[in-house]
Parts: sequence; C-alpha cells; structure tokens
Amino acid sequence: TGLIHQRPELAKEYYYDYVKKEEADETQQAIIDATFKATLPAFPNDNNMSAEYYDRLMAWLVDTNQVDSEAGTQTTVGTYWTNEVSW
Repeated sequence: TGLIHQRPELAKEYYYDYVKKEEADETQQAIIDATFKATLPAFPNDNNMSAEYYDRLMAWLVDTNQVDSEAGTQTTVGTYWTNEVSW
C-alpha cells in the first residue's frame, strides 16, 4: 500500500482502469470517484500489521453483519480482502 499513499494519482489511475471508469455512465463515474476518495485514506501504510489486527477486524465485520459469520471463520488471514468474503 505504499504506492497508494506515496503516489495517489497513480493509484487512482490503476483503480480507474480496473473498474473501467471510462466506460461507465456519468452517475457511475461519480460513484467511482466518491469511492476512491472515501477509501484511499483507509488503506494502511504498513502491510506488516499483525495477524491479530486482522482477526479483530474480521470479528468486527462479522459482528456488524458486513461479513457472513461462516465466511469469516473459514477465511484465513492470509486470504483476507477478497470478494469471496464480502460478496
């Protein structure tokens, strides 16, 4: 995530390419912009955070019904943040 904070314009370019912003309609483009702006500061600048941090984060996601409890218990820290967890 160092790139995200050190070179946010490049990170934005990668994100926009990934979500195919240029192909989206005006409303969808506004959502894409807002999503990037809102989530950029949330990324940690240190990828060496402890497994316990992610375990507590997953527990919170389950407690707040953002992740299914079964998916939360079956997903190991090493595979976090895939769409399989939240979708």
